[in-house]
Amino acid sequence: MENYPVIEDNIKINNLLDLIRIHFYIKMLEKGVDITELSDRELSIICELYNFGGLLIKEDLKTFTESCAKKELTENSIQSIRNVLGKARGLGIVKRPKANKWLISNEYLPRLESRKLIFKYTIHNRDI
Repeated sequence: MENYPVIEDNIKINNLLDLIRIHFYIKMLEKGVDITELSDRELSIICELYNFGGLLIKEDLKTFTESCAKKELTENSIQSIRNVLGKARGLGIVKRPKANKWLISNEYLPRLESRKLIFKYTIHNRDI
């Protein structure tokens, strides 16, 4: 087997939402999803959805929308948030197992109850 250069790096990112965003970018690239399909604002809303714990009941959508509006990710419009969730669902990032329930797909990032995450990747462009 040939020797290939391996780049190792330990990167600390303090902001959990930035860490989640980077992971979503990597997963979108891996799955062949054009990263320009989601605007920066839309991806921020999807990261917030993960951080929020998903939407499990109808009332969660209103609370989530208000939270996103406070962070200036969207106007205080439930329909605007629904549009983003629907778009992400079409890309496979978000699942909607039943009405009023919106969750990040486990294929992208399984739900973990920790506020501290460590991602360890081996990213390559060759079958190994």
